Amino acid sequence: VGSDLAVLARRDSRKAEEPLRLWEAATSTEERVCEGLRKLGRLVCRCERRMGREMARRAGRTHRDDENDEMEAAEAVFAYFCEKNVLPLLVDSFSCRPPPWTSDRSIERDDDSSPFSGVAWTVAAKAQILQTLAMLIGNAVSPLSLTYLLSNNYVNELIMGVLPLSQWKDHALEELLPPFVTLLRGLVMTLRGDGGANCAPLLLCRRRRTANECEHDHEHELENERKRS
Repeated sequence: VGSDLAVLARRDSRKAEEPLRLWEAATSTEERVCEGLRKLGRLVCRCERRMGREMARRAGRTHRDDENDEMEAAEAVFAYFCEKNVLPLLVDSFSCRPPPWTSDRSIERDDDSSPFSGVAWTVAAKAQILQTLAMLIGNAVSPLSLTYLLSNNYVNELIMGVLPLSQWKDHALEELLPPFVTLLRGLVMTLRGDGGANCAPLLLCRRRRTANECEHDHEHELENERKRS
């Protein structure tokens, strides 16, 4: 899109002024969202590592009051992450797709179909979601964290949202594949670890899909059939 706008700007700067302004605003929003996702991953991972260190210390010796405070703060961060349903929000954000185009090349909007729009459709945002969740899974050490991250089929839904790879264009795969491979590698290493061995059955449990999710999947299948025909 950026290259097309550059060509338009060279041909007619007035016509390109408004599209360029909108493109710059969209790019700025995308950068802020990606940076927010990076900060989220770093914060939760830092707290998870803190909990891991404190758990090891508690197993070996008596701890001080200030260490108790740090442990409580780290646990509070992860509790907030769970309470606000950040994990399903990220998975649903990755899975959302733009509404189908109508015959006049305008976007058919349905406010009830999805709470996501705009930046959630971009490849950069989806790649950062994969990277953030790869960080969370790869750094999870406490049994509670592992149980939450691997339950309710969210990881499976995220993986199946990437597959099949044929749904993505080449430039999208260049951004999505590296964090996707990192996510799979971290998942395997986590399940092979001492704490993850008992969590493997959680990946086989499916959560019940909502009516909106089923309707969205049906519409997506119809759209794919129309494209193939």
